[in-house]
Amino acid sequence: MKENNSFGIPFIPVVPKPLAKVVFIGRDPSPRTTQSVGLRGGRSVFIKEIFDIVDEAGISEDLIYITDVCKCHWRTSVGTPWPQTEHRSSKLDPTIAKNCMVQWLIPEIRLLHPLLIIAFGEELYQLLRKHITNPFPASLKLSTSADKSIPDAESWFVENGPLSVNLDGVEYPLAPIRHPGNSSRLPKSPSAMDRRYEYHQLARTHLIVLVRKAFT
Repeated sequence: MKENNSFGIPFIPVVPKPLAKVVFIGRDPSPRTTQSVGLRGGRSVFIKEIFDIVDEAGISEDLIYITDVCKCHWRTSVGTPWPQTEHRSSKLDPTIAKNCMVQWLIPEIRLLHPLLIIAFGEELYQLLRKHITNPFPASLKLSTSADKSIPDAESWFVENGPLSVNLDGVEYPLAPIRHPGNSSRLPKSPSAMDRRYEYHQLARTHLIVLVRKAFT
């Protein structure tokens, strides 16, 4: 982004892993991310959650690839914004997001041809939703009602397995899951009125099994 260049906001490279077959996608690099997306370390809950999943699945981190839609910092949704981004909305600009998908994300995925794509958060789900071929039509939201009485992408994934997404003419299995920054704020006490944490845990457990199966 030209504005980022003028502000001195860095482009954040990803760690190249040509043998990776599971791709984790976030929205944009956190100010708490390490210098390259894909390395352990930093204070990013996104990166920490990914490596927790990798460790629980018992696979080598060389076999997973971590990237973001937007390759430069946009603005943090919580906490202190990255310097020079205070004027931006906490939501990623849809035009910038679309351009980043076309120029960067889809070519990355095409090169890797992964066995599984894992997408974190509602914003990213909305970017991918129009490319989803199964279920069709795709659920309007990643998460809808707190009590899960209205079908959504999270409950569909829990009950049916990965969704299918068509990117540049190629179908890939897609696992949509809450961003860990969001899931950490969900109420953990069991309640019939709010089953979001329960479904997140079910989705996470299912995801770990899928990651493990991708390499067996």
